[in-house]
Amino acid sequence: MPVSAPRLRCTAIIIALSVVTIALAGCATPVRTSVDLDPSADFGAFATYSWSPEGVRAAESAEPWVSPLVLARVRSEIDQALKARGLRLDPPGDVLVTAVVGVRDRYRVRPFGAHVGGRFGWGPHGWRYGGPFMGVWHDPFFPNVRLDRETEVTIAIDMFDGISSAPVWSGRADEVVFRDDLRSATIRAMVGAILAQFPPDPALLPPRTAAR
Repeated sequence: MPVSAPRLRCTAIIIALSVVTIALAGCATPVRTSVDLDPSADFGAFATYSWSPEGVRAAESAEPWVSPLVLARVRSEIDQALKARGLRLDPPGDVLVTAVVGVRDRYRVRPFGAHVGGRFGWGPHGWRYGGPFMGVWHDPFFPNVRLDRETEVTIAIDMFDGISSAPVWSGRADEVVFRDDLRSATIRAMVGAILAQFPPDPALLPPRTAAR
């Protein structure tokens, strides 16, 4: 039994939406984090923190410029995350906190000569939709490209012993955003991903041989 043209059009639309959904999912960039620490530090003794005189600053290599509003958002999100982790802002704290924010624009050339769905053509009954191929293919007759700007964002948080000033913990997050989106949602996700690893799990640290 032949398939009607409206049904073919509906099938093509479903395929197109599926491909777009997969493409968008593939464009989502997860937050990448890395952590370094001094395994001899007594993280269980840290109950309070204070900010270093530098507070939150922009990296010297940041391009474009990082606005004071972005730096203020980062500081606020760090305060909230540390509070959620059980630390209290009470200078002079057991740990001294500082943070650096870096941004870097990069550009990518992307072709967009692909098409989704079936094909239109002239047949014995007039202009019809359909054909043996359903899916995505590249059309060599449309070698179009676009220039996409991506912004790579880095937030680094460093902590120092409040008494000795020795570095005890450092965390970093990197993420790529596809527009100028450095508002609270992006910053909250990055800061949360970093500080979810502070304080470190005691089971992952070597046993201490001396009291702090």
